[in-house]
Amino acid sequence: MTIKRIITDIAISAIMITLTKKYLFIVILCISLCACGDKKKASNTLDIPILKVSDCEQVEDLTKSHPEYFLETKYVKLESTDESILGEITQMEIFEKHIYILDRQGKSLKKFDMNGKYLQNIGKEGLGPEEYVSLNAFYINPERKTINIFDPMKNAVLQYDLYGKYQNTVEVEKNSTVFFRRLSYLNENEIFCYSGTNWRTNCECSILDATKQYAANCLYPYPLKSDKQMSMGIHKHPYSVINNKISFISVFCDTVFSYSNKEIRPRMFIEREKPVADLQTLNKIFSETDGDLISTIRAVGKKGYTMGFNNIFETESFICCDFNDVSQQGNWAHNAIIWNKKTDKGVCLSGYSKSTPDFRLIYYAFDNTFVRIWDEIHIANFNNHLERDIYKREDYDEEIMKLLDTYNAEDDNPILIFYTMK
Repeated sequence: MTIKRIITDIAISAIMITLTKKYLFIVILCISLCACGDKKKASNTLDIPILKVSDCEQVEDLTKSHPEYFLETKYVKLESTDESILGEITQMEIFEKHIYILDRQGKSLKKFDMNGKYLQNIGKEGLGPEEYVSLNAFYINPERKTINIFDPMKNAVLQYDLYGKYQNTVEVEKNSTVFFRRLSYLNENEIFCYSGTNWRTNCECSILDATKQYAANCLYPYPLKSDKQMSMGIHKHPYSVINNKISFISVFCDTVFSYSNKEIRPRMFIEREKPVADLQTLNKIFSETDGDLISTIRAVGKKGYTMGFNNIFETESFICCDFNDVSQQGNWAHNAIIWNKKTDKGVCLSGYSKSTPDFRLIYYAFDNTFVRIWDEIHIANFNNHLERDIYKREDYDEEIMKLLDTYNAEDDNPILIFYTMK
């Protein structure tokens, strides 16, 4: 699968949906990139790194095989009190040495210090003008030092300071986007939004205009549109932000894109043994699954195509992309690529069973650190593997084993694992 073919499919997808001004800059970009020719020519012309997974070293323990990558592991158990207990971590942000965690299930946004001590809630649920009815996502404005919570029931963004004091409410443009799942600040005018595909739009990533009631401008439309679900997130973490630059991915695509200064550019091409399905093939599979996106993704894998990537995380020195391979029997294999931006080289974690460091299940990234979450499900699975002698206690740090020995699934908050790179 060549970059020319991938970019052409993107252009066709955008044209098929609409040729409004929203998408015009995407189409112009795609058409200009198509003129670049094959992968080699595109790489030389556009200076896009090409990473071949088949050429990557297969790594099982990054700490032993590549000590030049890895610095240290830190375990942080989030304090568990009646006020701080979490139902489900749905978004995490770290700002000025504090951890902000959105718990959509518990309808709260909680603030912890970097050692896991609970500090306070930001805002509270209620019907008052300074309260939220529901909360789906939030972003931090580092310049104004405000926390901005999206309330879909109020169709508004509520602004608080870093200590939870209410400041303002901004109404969101109706039907701008149906469901915010994650928001990130780019500048005073632009907020990056991951929304998830739904019955109104098949656009997952958008730029929100903060000066115009968060009006949405679609960045990358899916080539397929389904009306089989209210709203669905295919990815958990389809973009990363470093120095106000966005890197993002999409399903059925092996290209990592960047967004900066109102421009989308291909940033990296990751070539795998399986090709990406062309638009005609995708539409055929889509019709065979009666328009169900999850079934389409599985069918694409079974037919010998790659499904693209699941998530992308970036630190100052490294990029981590994880992905699934699906066999013809429908079995899933979870893999990850760690790309060293300093050396333009990468390694592949494939069939990796150890739980630390495990870059297949990263949840968040900041500075030069990747963060993983061990909740009760992950811990129960780990303990089950210990009991069955699949894992050996001696292979793991004493610190994490002590935490696990005293962990109470009913009363304790998750454990955060910080993987700091060199």
